[in-house]
Amino acid sequence: MLQEHFRSLTAGARFKRERQPAERALGKGAGPAVEPVAPSAIAPLDFFGDAPAQAPPAKRHVRAADAADADERTREKADGEAGPRGTTSASDELGVRLRAAQQLRRAHRIRVSEGAPPPIETAAELGSALGVRAFLVRNALGAGYDKLTPVQMQAIPALCAGRDLLACAPTGSGKTAAYALPLLARLKAPARNGVRGLVVAPTRELAQQIHRELERLGEGPRFGIRVLAKPAAARGKERPTSWRSVDILVSTPLRLVHLLSAARLSLATVAMLVLDEADRLLELGFVEQVDEVLAACSSTAIVRAMFSATIPPAVDTLARSVLREPLALHIGERNAAAHEVEQSLVYVGREEGKLLALQTMIREGLSPPVLIFVQSKERALELFRWAGARRAARRARGGGRGGARWRVQAARVIEAWTKHGIGGGGEHGA
Repeated sequence: MLQEHFRSLTAGARFKRERQPAERALGKGAGPAVEPVAPSAIAPLDFFGDAPAQAPPAKRHVRAADAADADERTREKADGEAGPRGTTSASDELGVRLRAAQQLRRAHRIRVSEGAPPPIETAAELGSALGVRAFLVRNALGAGYDKLTPVQMQAIPALCAGRDLLACAPTGSGKTAAYALPLLARLKAPARNGVRGLVVAPTRELAQQIHRELERLGEGPRFGIRVLAKPAAARGKERPTSWRSVDILVSTPLRLVHLLSAARLSLATVAMLVLDEADRLLELGFVEQVDEVLAACSSTAIVRAMFSATIPPAVDTLARSVLREPLALHIGERNAAAHEVEQSLVYVGREEGKLLALQTMIREGLSPPVLIFVQSKERALELFRWAGARRAARRARGGGRGGARWRVQAARVIEAWTKHGIGGGGEHGA
């Protein structure tokens, strides 16, 4: 019966016993010859399940001693990689710290180049993680820096470690404390041996604000912290010996270069240089003055830092030319506003429409405090008149005592906002 089925299935098929030349050539090369397999070694195919049961293949016998030796070698290898029993190796601890640092950076949108030290979260870690003196930790906590901002988290450890830094963070993100704290930490104590810390700012008002923040954070050891005011630079009474009691100097570029050109100031002892608002320094045309200041800071052990709200090509070029293997730090999106600031854009048809738009916003109600930036004093006067603040307009119209008193009042308001936090208001520009 099976043979009849086989013949019907193979009807018309022809089987050649002779192999083709190409088939005969196979196996004649230099490779090893294949030994024929005995027919008895091939198990018969059981298509229909009626073949006798076959014994299972014999399993390879492994001695218990061999298995024990293999297990011991595996444990020894694992112990060698992980360290002694019950302990964690140094590489494992480093991996844990690196993962924690990366998680913290991702959570706060911190982007920094490779090789940066791990960030810190609170001012209390200044002492435990960075070895900062107790007075500075106490002052930072008293100033409200118990919870650091993202730029402070990464910039402070980087500068304390002596790394050059290019930091880009939005306005209002706490850049001043991000370099003020490590500056005071690196100086440790007053030395009365010349200027050791230098901060260059684009405007006098910003320089005065930085000076107040440094005095607040440096309270206790009596650091010599001075802001270079216009009258002091113009009188010509300064001598190189006049700066021995000054540990930290804050100045604008023009006033600083004026003293340098007159040989009344030496910056050879500067150990840390900060260019604050670097984008504005270059926008206002201070490139040559900045170059002179950089050349005057001749110490080979100097730490340089540039802080900016944006990184235009000019700032990037300057950083590449003056910073040594710097860390590049970016908070949030590059050249973007602070994440906490809510922005809106109002289109106006004519130039006069800006003032009308401001008046409309004021009518609709703004929750104070509100800081309004305008392009000129004339526009500020026009807005004051519309608001009925004629007395304030008279003070802001000219210089003299009224203008100076108005600037002092504005500086005090800004200082109070910085110390106690700005709540409920916002910033508007026209």
